[in-house]
Amino acid sequence: MLACGIAAYQSLILMFVSYACGILLVRCLRIGGVRRIPLKLLAMAVFRVMLLVSAAILVYEVINKLSQHFIAHDSGYIAKAFFNYDKTLSEPLRVLRSISREQLAIYGGVTNRNMANIEMYGVIICLATLAILRTNFFKNSINFVLWLGVLFSPFALHLVTGGEPLPVRTLIPIAYVSWLACIILLSCQRAVTLLASGILVGLLQIKIIGVTSQYIASATIVQSHDRLLAADIYSRIGELSADFDPNAPLIMDFYGRKIFSTTYYANAWQGTMQGSFFSWDHDNISRITQYMKVMGYHNIVLPSDVERKALSIVFEQMPVWPAAGSVKKVGDIYLIRLSKDPDTTHAI
Repeated sequence: MLACGIAAYQSLILMFVSYACGILLVRCLRIGGVRRIPLKLLAMAVFRVMLLVSAAILVYEVINKLSQHFIAHDSGYIAKAFFNYDKTLSEPLRVLRSISREQLAIYGGVTNRNMANIEMYGVIICLATLAILRTNFFKNSINFVLWLGVLFSPFALHLVTGGEPLPVRTLIPIAYVSWLACIILLSCQRAVTLLASGILVGLLQIKIIGVTSQYIASATIVQSHDRLLAADIYSRIGELSADFDPNAPLIMDFYGRKIFSTTYYANAWQGTMQGSFFSWDHDNISRITQYMKVMGYHNIVLPSDVERKALSIVFEQMPVWPAAGSVKKVGDIYLIRLSKDPDTTHAI
C-alpha cells in the first residue's frame, strides 16, 4: 500500500513517517492513553516503521523500473529537476543549513513562502514544543525526539534535491504538523492554559481561512485568464483563413510564454493552483496544447522539434502577443508568439 502511495505522489511516504512519529508521540504523551509505553516496545515500533518504509521504497523502485523498461519510458523531468544526490554527499553541512532555513521559513509562516504573514503558525509550533518539554528533559527526551521526527519528516525529500527548496505542494505533511501542534495545545489540563491555547488556535484558523480565501481568489482569476486566452488564440487563428475548418488537424507552435500573476491576492510560492498553463514549467508547449484540448480545441497537433527550431527566425520577426501579427500562418503551421524571450526549443 505504501509503494502504491509513493507511485501516486512521492511525498505521501513522508506523510506516513510523520503520522507514525505523531502517533507514537501522542501515545507517549498519554493523550487518550492510560499508561506509558515501555522503551523497548517504543524502539520496536520505530524499527518496524523504518523497515516498512524501506521495504515500500524498494518495492516501488522495482515496480517503477520494470514498468519503465516495458513501456520504454523514464522518470522525465522528475529525475532531471529534483534528484541531486551529489550535493548532499559532497556538501552535507551546506545542505543541512539550507534545509534548516527552509524549515524556519515554512514553520515561521514568512511571506516569501506563504505570500502572506502567518507568524501565528510559528507561535503554535514553539508552544507545542514547550508543552512537550513541560517537565524535565530526561523524562521527555524521547517525546522530543519523536516531535523532531514529526517536524523534520516533511523535509526529507530535500536531502534528495541537495537542499534545494521544493514546491510547497510537496510538503503535504505540514498540514498534519499544524493539526498535531494544535491538538497538543488543546490537550492541556489547566483551564487557563487551555483557554489561552483555544484563543491562539482560533486566531491561527482565522488567518489560515483568510490566506486560503486569497489563494482561491487568485486561482479563480488565473483560470479565467487561461480560458479567455485560449479562446482568443483560437479565434485569432480562425480569422487568418476564410476556409478555416475547426475539425481539421490544427498544427500549432508557441514561442515563449505568457506570464500572468495576480497582485491583489496572495499567491502560494510554487503553487500550481495559481499557475497559468501558458507560463507554468517555463516553456512546456505540451502543457499549453493539452490544456487547450481540455477546453474543447481537440484538433491541435504539435510540430516536431526540428520544425519548431526552423521556425525561430520567423518568430523573431513577429510582434509579441496581443499585437496584430502575433498570430501567423506559415505553410500549414500556425505560429503564436507569447513573449519577447524565447523558450528553450527556439533559443537553440
